[in-house]
Amino acid sequence: MGGDGGAKRPIRLASNTPTPTDTPTATPTNTPTATPTNTPALTPTTTPTPLPDTRPPISRVRPLFPTHIRRTFTVRWWGFDPGPHSSGIASFDVQYREDFGPWVDWLVETTDRSTRFTGRRGHLYFFRCRARDRAGNLEAWPRRPDTLTSILPR
Repeated sequence: MGGDGGAKRPIRLASNTPTPTDTPTATPTNTPTATPTNTPALTPTTTPTPLPDTRPPISRVRPLFPTHIRRTFTVRWWGFDPGPHSSGIASFDVQYREDFGPWVDWLVETTDRSTRFTGRRGHLYFFRCRARDRAGNLEAWPRRPDTLTSILPR
């Protein structure tokens, strides 16, 4: 075998091949990058405008015992504002009528749901109410009384 007898020679690289000791001299560039995210892109939204409350509330005076021995007793009423866009009850008006006389405003724009009433012995009392909601809708007075009672004579 001919040759160099196993002598080692340095390897010569072509003149344009970098050696391991060469460092690149590239100029840095500003390349925009996108950071991955799990958040979806936000789109502008509008806040929905609530629909107006156009329905009047509903209310009633709770039933009373047919007769009372005492002149003073508690009258209770309730109400609610129906519909998906209700504004809620703001106040009540409560009227009474003694015997078959005219209706008398007893409580006007009250936020109470009960109070004590004092009448006269031997008389019949009728009660009715109406409600007002926060949107200004006013329930009509009922044509008939919600309840009635009499106070027994002595």
